[in-house]
Amino acid sequence: MWKNKFYRTLFYSFCFIIILYSVGVFAVYYMKNMEISRVERNSSQKLLLQQVQEMMDQRIQVALNGMIQLETSEAFKDFTRFSHTELKYYHMGRVLQELQRNKTAFSNYDYDISLMLQNDDTVITSKHTMPADRFFNELHVTKEARRNFQNFAEDTSWSSYFETVLLSFNEDSDTFSFVKKYRISYEKTALFFLSFNKINLLPETEKTKNTDLMIISGKEILPLDSGEKKNSVLNRELLTVISEKNEQVPSYWKIEKDNRIIHTIGSKSLKDVQFVYAAPLNAEQSGQNSQWLAAALIPAALLLAGFGIAYPLIRHTYRPVQEMVAAIREEDDPMAAGEDEFVLFQETAKRMREANRELSKVLKDNQVPLKMKFLWDAIHGLLPKHQILRGMEQFQLDCYKGKTTVSIIEFDYSRMPLLQEGRSKLNVQAVQLLKEVLGEDVPFELAELSPGRSALITAGISSGELKKKLTAAINFLDSSISRHITAAIGQEADDLASSDQSFQQASELLENRLSVEKKQILCWDDLSVKLMQTFYYPLEVEKELIHYFIQGKKEKAFQILNRILEENLDEKNLNKTALSQFVFAMAGTVNRIIQTSSRIPDEMLHLELSAIRDRETLKAEIVRTFSKASAEITSVRESSSAASRIVAYIHQHYNEDLSLQDLSDYFQLTPSYISTIFKEYSGENYKEYLNRFRIQKAKELLSDRNIKVSEAASLVGYNNVNTFIRLFKRYVGLSPGQYVKMD
Repeated sequence: MWKNKFYRTLFYSFCFIIILYSVGVFAVYYMKNMEISRVERNSSQKLLLQQVQEMMDQRIQVALNGMIQLETSEAFKDFTRFSHTELKYYHMGRVLQELQRNKTAFSNYDYDISLMLQNDDTVITSKHTMPADRFFNELHVTKEARRNFQNFAEDTSWSSYFETVLLSFNEDSDTFSFVKKYRISYEKTALFFLSFNKINLLPETEKTKNTDLMIISGKEILPLDSGEKKNSVLNRELLTVISEKNEQVPSYWKIEKDNRIIHTIGSKSLKDVQFVYAAPLNAEQSGQNSQWLAAALIPAALLLAGFGIAYPLIRHTYRPVQEMVAAIREEDDPMAAGEDEFVLFQETAKRMREANRELSKVLKDNQVPLKMKFLWDAIHGLLPKHQILRGMEQFQLDCYKGKTTVSIIEFDYSRMPLLQEGRSKLNVQAVQLLKEVLGEDVPFELAELSPGRSALITAGISSGELKKKLTAAINFLDSSISRHITAAIGQEADDLASSDQSFQQASELLENRLSVEKKQILCWDDLSVKLMQTFYYPLEVEKELIHYFIQGKKEKAFQILNRILEENLDEKNLNKTALSQFVFAMAGTVNRIIQTSSRIPDEMLHLELSAIRDRETLKAEIVRTFSKASAEITSVRESSSAASRIVAYIHQHYNEDLSLQDLSDYFQLTPSYISTIFKEYSGENYKEYLNRFRIQKAKELLSDRNIKVSEAASLVGYNNVNTFIRLFKRYVGLSPGQYVKMD
């Protein structure tokens, strides 16, 4: 009984699925059968081509052996020696006899050898001699093939003696020839014609009008099975590809082009000769009507079986819907015939949605926008380039595919305390002011970095122009507000994917704001000029240098030292004062290294180095001084077994939550004693050594671009990603994302 709408819809759906499944089974069967037929057809075509290669190579090799036998005969040598004397025809007759004997000995291979000397008009065949024009006319050589032969004969280059020229004949000719050169002397060259008959030469093949069996040599194409189908699918580009494929080894390969499949294989006897078999990609199917009829019975049987089980299955499937309707409707209010069950469900669900709408609105209004999270990760270098490109497409940020600048705008809330509501209003007003100052032609995004600090991302505007507009915006504000604002503008990046460099520069500007003239708008050029007037030798770099020297890792230590010397003595033009300060810092580092070996430092080292005026000499002397200090450490340093075991234990368990107390419990030593011997052994306290070793392991993990920053942090023992990023930047000088890009 057709009571309700969903019941009928369910029945129609089952019928549609049954029909669709049956048709799908038939389609899959048809496609698989076609695929199997195609594989079998390709295999048979490949086998045919390989048989052609074997039969042709056998005859070609016998002909080449006959040519070599003739070249070594006395008759040939005398003929070439006396070719311009009165005995020419006598020796020509002797060569003719040699050709006849060779043909008689190998008559089963159905080939013929002819020869002529270069710049001579007489051709010697196995039957008689004749002029060259008559020889070519009897063989029905085409005019184009005659021109190719003439160019080949006149070519005096050494490579031509390793080439083979195919003489193609008219369509009614049953013969084809290969031409080979033989150098007799610097002035004499012999041309050999190796001729073969097509009749009874090839294996039995399926004679169809759509197949082509050809021989290719250079630009010449010779059809073997039918002259009417010559190179219908081959062009100059394809000929070049075929020649290059078989240049080194006679390998088999195939290609599909213009709805045809082309099989090709190189000759084993002649390197520049290939055999080609072309056939339709989808051959005509015949004699399979009975097979298709049998296959059609499968979907027919499926249809009958499907309809047979559809009715009871539908009743079983519809039962939960009946139970849901009974649970919603009152017993005294049953559904009428033809009434839609899901209209009832929709009305009930509508009332539930209304109850939750306000809650959803609150959650949505307070949710951090995904676009802001994407921009934050992008400028911090936490996203690979492909994710940034996908995010730009998702959030419609195509304008940032070009030049992009990142600036940091900082508002000092410590000097002007505001409530959270006031801060929110201030942010709204800031966005509105930026829209008015930058104009509609300059797209921008404002991403909050921390309370009081936001990143301004702009596109299509230079740093200088942006500085002018931000200055105008600050001047527009009241002085009581504007004096608490500082803006730092990084250099232009190529696009948003590389904007982390611009963001890094803006961050460095704020960190080094005391190094430049006091300004509210800071540009990278303001800091870069100042930096060129001071030497580069951060405290973290000095710690790393001392650490490697004390640990005996000389290679890494001298890499850091050479980098410092190159940047300060080669790249920077330090003035006298800055150079003296740099030398003093270098001398201090050497003395700290010497102190770790309980030696007395050289207090006069700074004066000795400062007395050197030549920078190259100064660089060499600094390297020598560090080398001497490293040698002293190596010679006097004694390895402490307890400290060595502690270091080994750290190397094995660095990825765990490893504290000094954990080491004390494991080695049964007091924490203070462990700290003392560890300091003496490594030159660092325990926490510093552990952090440096973990960051080194993280650098190795991040070399694999498939690993994420959060995963690397967890693998080296940091549960907090922000702590890991801060320590990574401290020891490496770059954020993890920047390091991955530079790696």
